[in-house]
Amino acid sequence: MPNGSTTIPANPPSDAGLTLTTLGQSPRLARGDETVLGPGKPLALVVYLSVADGHAATREFLLDLLWSDLEPERARHALRQTLWYIRSTFGDSFIFGREELTLGPKLDTDRGRFLAAVAAGDPEAAVQAYTGEFLPDFALPGSTEFEHWAFVERSRLRATFVRAGEMVVRRRLAAGRARDAQQVARRVRDADRLNETGWRLVLEALIAGRDFVQAAIEADALITTFKAEGRSLEPATRRLVTEAERDPEQTVELANGGPPELVADLIGRETEFATILDAWQRVRRGPAEHFHLVAPAGFGKSRLLADIAHRLTTSGAKTLRLRANPGDRAVSSSFAGDLASALGSLPGLAAVSPATADALVDLSPALSARFPVAKPLSARYETVRRRTSALAEAMITVAEEQPIAVLIDDVHWLDGESHQILQGLLARLNHAPVLVVTSGRPIGERTLESPVTATLPLPALGRPAIASLVTSLGRWPETGGLDEVAGCLEDATGGSPLLVLEALQLALERSTLTLADGGWRCPDHPRLLVELGRGSALRSRVDSLDPEAAWVLLVLATAGTPLTPSELGAAVRHPDSLPDQLWNLERHGFVRREGSSWNAAHDEIAATCLEAETTERRQAANAAVARALLQDGGALPGALIRAARHGAAAGDDGLLQLAYRRLVSAARQFGDTRSPLALAIDAAGGDPTSPTPRRLVRALPWRTRWGLESPLRLAVAVGGPLAVAALLAFVIRSRDPGPHGPTLIAFAANEPTTSAFVVSIPTDYQGLDTLRAFAPAAMSGLGPKIHVSGAASNGRVWVGYFHSGTELTQEVVLGTGISSETVASSPRDDGSPSLSPDGRLIAFSTARWTPP
Repeated sequence: MPNGSTTIPANPPSDAGLTLTTLGQSPRLARGDETVLGPGKPLALVVYLSVADGHAATREFLLDLLWSDLEPERARHALRQTLWYIRSTFGDSFIFGREELTLGPKLDTDRGRFLAAVAAGDPEAAVQAYTGEFLPDFALPGSTEFEHWAFVERSRLRATFVRAGEMVVRRRLAAGRARDAQQVARRVRDADRLNETGWRLVLEALIAGRDFVQAAIEADALITTFKAEGRSLEPATRRLVTEAERDPEQTVELANGGPPELVADLIGRETEFATILDAWQRVRRGPAEHFHLVAPAGFGKSRLLADIAHRLTTSGAKTLRLRANPGDRAVSSSFAGDLASALGSLPGLAAVSPATADALVDLSPALSARFPVAKPLSARYETVRRRTSALAEAMITVAEEQPIAVLIDDVHWLDGESHQILQGLLARLNHAPVLVVTSGRPIGERTLESPVTATLPLPALGRPAIASLVTSLGRWPETGGLDEVAGCLEDATGGSPLLVLEALQLALERSTLTLADGGWRCPDHPRLLVELGRGSALRSRVDSLDPEAAWVLLVLATAGTPLTPSELGAAVRHPDSLPDQLWNLERHGFVRREGSSWNAAHDEIAATCLEAETTERRQAANAAVARALLQDGGALPGALIRAARHGAAAGDDGLLQLAYRRLVSAARQFGDTRSPLALAIDAAGGDPTSPTPRRLVRALPWRTRWGLESPLRLAVAVGGPLAVAALLAFVIRSRDPGPHGPTLIAFAANEPTTSAFVVSIPTDYQGLDTLRAFAPAAMSGLGPKIHVSGAASNGRVWVGYFHSGTELTQEVVLGTGISSETVASSPRDDGSPSLSPDGRLIAFSTARWTPP
């Protein structure tokens, strides 16, 4: 822009009390509420000079900017007329100069306030100052150049707003203010609907606020918009769309069925939320950190973990979220198996050692598809240590590919072995880029501690926080009374966020409160205070359920772990109405979906439901759950243990016996070498002093109890004892190795059948003297382990032995030292072979057998 001389008046106005509006509405220059200049070329001239460097421009430049459609002389006349009009309105010093015109007063402009906030690093103030597009729909005849300039300035200001808005949204999300973030995110999106940044912010904010219905609607609008433009989505945007549309059927149902359960902003947990998100930024560079959230039931541990998971996931972090269920506490290592399965879904796991792959498959047989050559554990000793080491190596290996966050809810429900494994795992993470966040109840329940652990207690909500929670759901009426309501809720709920929401939900269901169009309405304030002060809102809501819905909730509460629709269908009286019952319970916040299964929405809801029922109803629910778990004839041992315990709780001896018999068979198939009595103790509740386990064992068919289901096993069991003496005598007579080297004897001792199987094969194999000595006396008192000997030839040993009357033949390849390798493919327990001092006998212990 050319510059010319400027004559500054002696007393230029410093503040004419004028406000120039250029953003989001019809532009104007106003004094107070009075518009002095409206849309037109005089206002366009003032706007341009207010933005230009030095607030000045030459006459020639302004002629081209605003009057390019006129002849030069007519254009100069138009400019003179415009200046005369402005000066007659505001004074000669408002715009002064001859060849270069300068705007004299320092106008208060919305554009200036916006850019000043940006320059000061205050994005919140910048977002508040930006009220819309710069000079929207502003067009004048002959001002093509002005319109081009306005377009460029409009785009620049819009881009600046998008950057400031993104900062505000992310800060609010980091503080757990998802609903506040949604408002700004929509403004950012609407400022430029073809900019994916705004769409991503909207989806992130909705997912963080758990508004999955609206998230799915926005995702569909995004796809439609970009498809119409012939544009494809960026990978980060596609990931969020997938997250938003993860359950479209649920979205349609809830959208058509009315509002879902009340979901407030994360109130009173902002500090903990921000602390963990800050830790994630540190962990991405290492070392590992662990936060343990401690609070009573209903204080928001699960909600906080859910919000953290959504926040990390939508930001692209690799996140694992797991939960320990009370119903799985009876199954040893059940949670450790879930953790192994979750790790198996992540890239990078293929790099683990063979021994770790073996242990992972042992924990989660489904991982055999990931590790097809993995061999199950060959020994059951030091199980906890080996599994802990395997999970630690797996987690560290996966984290080397990409930092991971592992969020574990309700660790107070962990089974004993999983608790030990998780405790040891935390101590082994060291400098791995892993963030672990666990939650559990306070003293008296299981906790987790390690060198990297920091405990974060969650306090009860006070009156101000409860008021904020209420207003996060909707505007409170201007008539007031909010402080009274918050105080009443604090007294009735003890500051439990869950119980506060339950009290509000009950008030909505009874129409004491209404929530519509983003605002609360209270028809009868005194009555509301009375109802809130009664407390026990959750119990009242559970008691108000119709019988069919109450039974579904009772079954889920009794199970204590997610049930599939098939299992639920087998446990309810009217399976045809089950989908409607589940939908209704979900809409009112009683149950939730977990993948393809269903669970009670909260432990407190399950506990309240169980407390509200009679003993007879609880027994009937236990029986229904047991039958549901037994409907699958090929159920896993864990499910059968749960079925047995539910049968015992129901007082149904038939269900308990059926579950136990299937458990014995399934245990053998999965390599569980425990005796029938040990399995019975596990099935009956874990009390070894109870008479029930021995009664279960006695009730087993004798062939099942001794493992003699097949005719071959029965024949071997009967004939074996009779042949022992003759076989041993034969071997003893043949002990002279002669020219072929030592003759090796196989001897087996086990209960309830003591049998022997002798193989006499000359061997030329040398070097077995490096193995430890054979001591027959050591065979006594070792319980179910079997001591055997075999025959060796050129480094290969064929071993025959018995277990519970079952004849086995295994090929064992011996190396140097104390070692053995077998060709078996299922989990077994072999000790190292031993050779007698004279080189004639070899023995080792095993728990191997093959079921019929």
